[in-house]
Amino acid sequence: MLKAVKIRIYPMTEQVAFLNCQFGAVRFCYNTGLRIMSHRYKRHGQSLSAKHDIKKLLPVAKKSRKYGWLKEADSMALQQSCINLDQAFQRFFDSRQKAVYPRFLKQAQKNLKRKQQALSRTKKGSANRAKARLLVAKAHERVANTRHDFQHKLSRQIVDDNQAVIVETLKVRNMMKNARLAKHIGDASWHALMTKLAYKAREQGKHLVKIDPWFASSKTCHVCQHKVAAMPLSVRSWDCPACHTQHDRDINAALNIKHQGIVKLKADGLSVSAHGGLRKSGMSPAAACKVGSLARGASALRAGSSHDLQ
Repeated sequence: MLKAVKIRIYPMTEQVAFLNCQFGAVRFCYNTGLRIMSHRYKRHGQSLSAKHDIKKLLPVAKKSRKYGWLKEADSMALQQSCINLDQAFQRFFDSRQKAVYPRFLKQAQKNLKRKQQALSRTKKGSANRAKARLLVAKAHERVANTRHDFQHKLSRQIVDDNQAVIVETLKVRNMMKNARLAKHIGDASWHALMTKLAYKAREQGKHLVKIDPWFASSKTCHVCQHKVAAMPLSVRSWDCPACHTQHDRDINAALNIKHQGIVKLKADGLSVSAHGGLRKSGMSPAAACKVGSLARGASALRAGSSHDLQ
């Protein structure tokens, strides 16, 4: 297993001022490049490449009086901001990147079907049948490896970015009784993701909080705590009858899970931060995950870590 080491630095006052100048220059190049690209597309219908067109403007800007201060910034950092802008545009316009919680079985369904049909046509006990069985097994192994790779990367990102991870535990065995959802639930493999989150968090000395499965995260308004009587799975958004707040089902559930987890962490005597911003030693920014959503579970996970609790 290959591992990387992450180090937190505490710069001196002079270094803080220097780094702030660097960050400001990078932010300026990113935002200015975005403004130029948007303006060119709206006015002239032309698409510019941040990786090529915007990057070529950096030497010109450094020679001008108005933007001559960019000379003080690291040139590689400024070029990287253009590359990051270009990648952001590609992810925005590429529909393949919009799919968050991926369905591995669905993606490999054609390949699996073709190889399983080839297996069924072979004669039992023949050498060709043994070869066909091996091909089917390799196809299933590839699907499993792809799923594990995605979960390892996702769990690593969640644990690295937060000092506390709050998840909702579910009765997966009961949910698998639903014939329409069983295939997708099995493909998502929530238990495997929870296992990876648990050992990665334990390895780094971070906290994994599991919320009781009977906690009504979807039916409770995170603003006024009003609880509605019923919430079928088909309802993806709803309005609170008490405070009239409009909720996305997954984001509302993630915020409730996050709040409940923070209450548990405080009950255990741990200091936590309920929102982003400056982080101090001993504070634990938390990410919440509604693992039960089939449609937008991963987006709810990110929402739980990025939305502020007021």
